Amino acid sequence: MIESFLAACETLVRVAFGNSKGPTSRITRLGMPNGFFLNDLLWFGDGASKKTAISRGFLVEPGEISAFSVTQLNNLHERLRILLGILGEEFALQVQWSIDSDYRQELETYHRETLNLRRRDPVHGQFGVLVRAERYERYKTAMEEGRLRRERLTLFFARIIDTKVPVRGDAAVAEFFDALSRKESLALSEFAMGALLRLFPDCRITPMRDPDHFLFYYRFLNTNLQATTIDPLDLLDPGYSIQQNCLHGEGITPSKEAGISFNLDCYHHAIFVVRQWPRRTFPGIIAALTGMGFQEYAITMNVYPKRVDKVIEKEEQHIQRLQIDAASERKQSLVTDMVAKQEKVSELQQGKVIPLNALFVVRLWHKRPDQLAARCASVKNAFISMGGAVVHHATVPENARQLFYQTWPGWTFGTYRDFDLPAEDSFLADLMPWSATFTGHLQGAEAIYNGARGNLVGIRTRIGNTPQHGVLFGMTGAGKSVIIADLLAQIGHRFGFRLIVEEGLSHAVLTQTQGCEPVIINPNGNLTINYLDTCNAPLSPLHLAFSAGLCMLFCGNEGLDGERKAIRHAMIVENLQQLYTDIFNDWILANEQAADELRRRAAAIDRYLKLRSRGSQPSFVDAFAAFRDWELQDPEEASAFTQELSEEAVAEFTKNPGTANLVRDLAFAYFRAEQFPSHSALVEQLLFNPRGGIREREESDRIGKLLRAWSRDGEKGKLFDGVSNIRIDGRVAHFELGQIPEHATEMRAAANFLVANYGRQKIITMPRSVPKIAIFEEAARTLEIPGGVRMIQEYYRQMRKFGCNILAVVQQYDVLKVSEVRGAMIGNSKMFFVTSQQSREDAKEIGAALGLSDKTVETINSYPLPELMDPKERFSAFTYIANDKIRRLVGTVKNVASRELLYAASSDNETFDRRAASLGSYQNIVTGIIRESEKLLCASEQSATESIL
Repeated sequence: MIESFLAACETLVRVAFGNSKGPTSRITRLGMPNGFFLNDLLWFGDGASKKTAISRGFLVEPGEISAFSVTQLNNLHERLRILLGILGEEFALQVQWSIDSDYRQELETYHRETLNLRRRDPVHGQFGVLVRAERYERYKTAMEEGRLRRERLTLFFARIIDTKVPVRGDAAVAEFFDALSRKESLALSEFAMGALLRLFPDCRITPMRDPDHFLFYYRFLNTNLQATTIDPLDLLDPGYSIQQNCLHGEGITPSKEAGISFNLDCYHHAIFVVRQWPRRTFPGIIAALTGMGFQEYAITMNVYPKRVDKVIEKEEQHIQRLQIDAASERKQSLVTDMVAKQEKVSELQQGKVIPLNALFVVRLWHKRPDQLAARCASVKNAFISMGGAVVHHATVPENARQLFYQTWPGWTFGTYRDFDLPAEDSFLADLMPWSATFTGHLQGAEAIYNGARGNLVGIRTRIGNTPQHGVLFGMTGAGKSVIIADLLAQIGHRFGFRLIVEEGLSHAVLTQTQGCEPVIINPNGNLTINYLDTCNAPLSPLHLAFSAGLCMLFCGNEGLDGERKAIRHAMIVENLQQLYTDIFNDWILANEQAADELRRRAAAIDRYLKLRSRGSQPSFVDAFAAFRDWELQDPEEASAFTQELSEEAVAEFTKNPGTANLVRDLAFAYFRAEQFPSHSALVEQLLFNPRGGIREREESDRIGKLLRAWSRDGEKGKLFDGVSNIRIDGRVAHFELGQIPEHATEMRAAANFLVANYGRQKIITMPRSVPKIAIFEEAARTLEIPGGVRMIQEYYRQMRKFGCNILAVVQQYDVLKVSEVRGAMIGNSKMFFVTSQQSREDAKEIGAALGLSDKTVETINSYPLPELMDPKERFSAFTYIANDKIRRLVGTVKNVASRELLYAASSDNETFDRRAASLGSYQNIVTGIIRESEKLLCASEQSATESIL
């Protein structure tokens, strides 16, 4: 690349001296910047110069300024003043703010994943492809029609460097420029990133590289880009100059239309430059310009630091003249001016004020001159509303052209400086267009949604393959189920297993699109889930605790004091331990050869735990899962590891009191469903084989009788007692609890607990490398159960290492606020979805828990409910809070679901039954969804991009 750069430099030199034999353009380029994209720098000029201007850009994504409180705006003002102050005399700063509809790269990346899904999973991926393709086409159309909105904020730090070449010879010169450009690029990055990260930890800041610089310039000089289908990056040639790479066509030509500054790339352009600063500024004043309500305009602010000593010297000269004039003319106004000058010198001397020069330019463009003229009038009015700022509308061709050159990205070294104005950091900070569109995790987005202001927002459930747990807060009717269904439709293909626990069959049709059926928990049904079945996982203290907690729920806890509860819980655990031990001993006698293999395997897992897991505190179950994954990845190495154990070591492991029980625990990972103890066996042991003295026997008898009501012959049905007659082998385990009557609160709570524990066992027995997701639509039900808090804590604290995402839905924050699980859920969650809240107190408490500003809380309260909207404009809104590398992302998302998704996300049992009957006549369920949903009303494409804030 350096050789190409040097060759291009020679061409530029020949052109400058008139030695070029190529055709000459009739368009003057006098004053037009040019340079190269070199080692992540904008390198202005050529290799023949002794001094060269360089610049590097930094993409800045601040939070939504509209969500800032007054305190936050004032804090931002002070930080921007510091930014202006650190420029010193060496660096110049250019602030580039623009707005467009360009989401091309992100949408194409999203679409490529959709096409891969269609190829990889043509059957079960059909519905995901349908939803994702609809999103892509909708957003692409809106982008091409200019209905999307994307604000971009970019800072360019620039300086002059010495480029006098100290060596001769092409190779030496090439090496010199390569080393120099790399060094300067790194230095600029360290200076700017160090300052920006310290000052703006709430912003996402990304240093620009050569492709980023090229794209920025290409958008800047080719305003017609969004009307084309080309990928500009395919046109980048590092050996070409900026103009050769980006400036195509006739260039900048005068216009015959009134009020038009010039024409470029089939567009009419208008240039405005500030001639007089506003009389008074305040934080947020720039919103009058950044919130114009239309696109196709940009703001450029060039900031040039001034030498403080020179400014003080000039001010002192003014003071001397004023002293003479005041003494001779005896005017109080002159004395007042003199005092003001003296105070200014004092502030300059103390560093309270930073003297600067600044150029402030607004450029607008449009294909229609009449439309551009109307927008020009709006811009003039906006400036008037900003404290009476005075602007100059550049209509003289040369004047407009030279001003345009001063706005080229990274270029702060033009000679046309007639419109530079003296400024101070105190008010210039208010005029910096510190605003950018909230896009969430749009780069590499797994799911894409509309935003609140015509923007697009990306959501990622995994960052660097790390699961991002989440919580969704939302009242009834706020669109929670549709939000989750939409999210699952877009990202479901990324997960090898989905656990869904809900009430209402909202996700039943989606489950059927995956070739699975929802498991409907009915008290009068024949379904049995043995809670004592470890589901191919070793027996663990946690499983015993969960089983005992379920039994405590069966017994009821009303009227029991703390000591009585503890004694009852201890007795249940003791009997469970004995029950498992008896079953294991019977199995040992009947399977001696398998028992020998089991002992060796248990010893190997324990050895693996001690050797491979140093520095952490994993359990035997964790080691079992890791060892199993190792066997799948490298069976020969794992087998050799196991065989290394001697007979003596295995025998010692088996006899050691501290490890002997691990053999028993491991055995249950290989039991068949019919080999596990059942609820009836526990009842029988409590009633007929009690342990302890008279009081213990009486309590054991009482517990047994209470538990007997939940056996197969009891009033609670077959759900909890007997051999499990369901196995989760599909990609979705969907449990529906809505058919349990509302008055059967104990049954509902027990069923919630049962399926949550069953799902947990399934997750930990799957390979960790397989992504999984667990969704609890009624998390409050689980929290009401004895042991339910510990269950949810376990999910949020431990499931990440098993490759599982957790997403819980909470309707009322009060349930979470007073629960011990709050710390585990809030502390371990990396993303939150907050829909409309009926209670302002709930919204405030959620805001306080998540660290949201008062303005964001007000926004949450203002979200409309979908059920109150016209079906043709219906959407659900929520605030999306997510962690980024450095900061938290906070912004509004507008979920406008397609009619196919609305049809699939049925919200009650009756609707599901009706739609199941309709879809039953179709051989392909997705085809049925498409045809049956044609009768539904949904929001139009135009309403999807309308602002809601």
